[in-house]
Amino acid sequence: MNRAKYWFRLLRHFEDRRYFQNGLTVPFIIGSRTIIEPLESPHTIEEFFNDIRNSDCFISVLFCDNIREYVLSISSFEDHEIYRDYENLVIIDDSFSEANEYDDIVQSLRIRYDRVLESYMWSKTMGAWSNFSEEEIIKLREI
Repeated sequence: MNRAKYWFRLLRHFEDRRYFQNGLTVPFIIGSRTIIEPLESPHTIEEFFNDIRNSDCFISVLFCDNIREYVLSISSFEDHEIYRDYENLVIIDDSFSEANEYDDIVQSLRIRYDRVLESYMWSKTMGAWSNFSEEEIIKLREI
């Protein structure tokens, strides 16, 4: 049986339980693998977005004003038809207006988040990156 990718299960689970408003940050999603699939290494940003690119689902990306970061959520074919898209990434705000292709978005996110990921900082709380809180770990272990 082919099991859904960790990031898809995470996004679906957190959305179903209304654990987020707009989506989850790239570092949170990548770091979640340390809890959801503890025997696997966290993805790099390139690996993560290649995984998304090779999937059959649409992922929305937007800049969340509340936390001042890009967030991702599961999107739909309908959103893909309405909003600006790059392959299966659906940009539902004016983010990445300079992007010409999928890889431009990945490069922009890599520049923004590589240092955060190298520090194993997965969660942004009260304006600062840190490791997962106990509450977040409990929610991640539900998956």
